[in-house]
Order: sequence, then C-alpha cells, then structure tokens
Amino acid sequence: MERGLFIAASGMLAAQIRQDVIANRLANATTPGFKGETLAQVAFGDMLLSNTLTGAGIGPLNVGTLITEIKPNLTNAGFRWTQNTLDLAIGGDGWFAVQTPQGVRYTRNGAFTTDAEGFITTAQGDRVLGTDGQGINVAGGGRVTIARTGEVRVGDRVAGRVAVIALDPESVRKEGQNYVSGTVNAGARVGSVAQGALESSNVNTVSEMVALIENMRTFEADQKVIRALDDSLDRAANQIGRV
Repeated sequence: MERGLFIAASGMLAAQIRQDVIANRLANATTPGFKGETLAQVAFGDMLLSNTLTGAGIGPLNVGTLITEIKPNLTNAGFRWTQNTLDLAIGGDGWFAVQTPQGVRYTRNGAFTTDAEGFITTAQGDRVLGTDGQGINVAGGGRVTIARTGEVRVGDRVAGRVAVIALDPESVRKEGQNYVSGTVNAGARVGSVAQGALESSNVNTVSEMVALIENMRTFEADQKVIRALDDSLDRAANQIGRV
C-alpha cells in the first residue's frame, strides 16, 4: 500500500513538470519565433509480485513514471507580415546570431530595433551580429533595406550582412529570453531572410488548452489515489489495531 503512495506521487510530480511546460508555451504563444518544448516520459521498470506465503506469482506492478528530458520543438512556423523595416524572419532553417553578456546566443525572434549608436539590436538590447562577427550599424540616415541574402544597405551604403547560422538540432538548448545555445553546423544549408516579417510561434493555443485540462485531470486522479490510500492506512493503524 505504501508503494501505491509513491507511484501516485511520481505521477503528480510528472504532472507538475508538464504543467510548467504547458504554461510556458501558452505564455509565449504570441512571441515571435518562439519554439515550444516536448517532454520525454518513461515508466519505471515493472516489478513482479508474488504471494509471500506460497511464492505463487501474482503479476507485475509498475512503480511510477518519470520525465526524463525537456527538448525544444524546432518546427518552424509561418510568417506574419508587419512591414516594419527591422522586423526579420528566416524562411527555412537557421538562427540569428546575437552577442549577449553570456556570449554568442541564437534566436528566431527577428523583432529588432536599434540602440543609441545605431546598431541593430534585439528587444533586450543585445547586438545582432553580421557574418563578420561584428554588430551592424545602420546610423547615418537613408532607407534601410535588407536583402534575402541578409545584406543590409543604408541608402547606397552596404552596412553589413546579417548572419544566419545553422545549429545541430540535437545540441540546441534554451537559454531564456527566447535565446538558445548550440553547436554551429557550418556545412548545413540555411534559409533566406525576409524583411518586414516575423515568424509566428509554433505553439497551438487550442492544443495547449486541451493538454492543460488533461494534465489537471491526471493530477487530480493521482491526488484521489493518495487520499484513498492514506485513509486506508489510517483505518488500518487506528481501527484494526484496536480490534
């Protein structure tokens, strides 16, 4: 009976982790370029039960569940056109490279702006890197145009080229602020840059709401099991013991 408490508790812990992941996906459903997460879940190995008096086999008992890994879902979503000059999206694979205080990180969120010095930056103020590994300065006036190759022009002047970096999908890890880290795959093909567009989040809000309800019901079911087992243990200790 005590084993049943641990089994139900493991299910509740897994449900809590799923709840956090689902909540994070819903919170970022409208964040440009956001990638949701997928969960890897396994069951602990079955344990064979037997009669302690006769030794006869009773059957297997599963001893719980476990969330083993949370990985980003790298499926690309469609564009929405904004017509904003510094809104960029990548058509296909690839990531924008950004210089952060923690080092170079990568993002699909192309809602860029400029800082006081005229460098293209993210909403967090981190500079977007060009193919030369340096920031791209668009100060000096003139219309800013960005070609599909990533080449940035200010009027007739070439200011640089936005770097689009391919990462090994298995190495991608989320870093917060819609940034990821990963191993650069120099030989992989990358997509083209679209100016005046933003990639949508790959989160489906309807599916997430359904998953949220299912997860809450799973949690409540495990909670009821624990209450029933706790009640049985209480009666065994306080009522049967007195008899």
